Amino acid sequence: MLAKSHLHTQVSKEVAQLRNYEASLLRHYQAYLKGLLRHGLCVSQGTGPVAHARVAVRCMCQLLTTAPHFNYTCVVADVCAVEFFACMTVGMRSEAFAYLGLARPLHIHRI
Repeated sequence: MLAKSHLHTQVSKEVAQLRNYEASLLRHYQAYLKGLLRHGLCVSQGTGPVAHARVAVRCMCQLLTTAPHFNYTCVVADVCAVEFFACMTVGMRSEAFAYLGLARPLHIHRI
């Protein structure tokens, strides 16, 4: 993301289009992550089926392993470690650890 002072600098049409594309990509990626979080927490909040939570957890874990360089990786890792792992069933936690390539799940307790 560019500093506000650079947003108003005169640039070529191609650079403006690239900036717009990158900003749009980040907005949509952030919306996707928010949707995954909502679906991942639906079981603990009693608002949705386990299948939705499993898909969301799998997607977040795959993002961590296949695109660790992408924006919001720290946010994804924090959400997985703090929110998802703390409220998952033991079976879902085992699946998540398998997606991440970890040997066995840890027993995480909320503080």
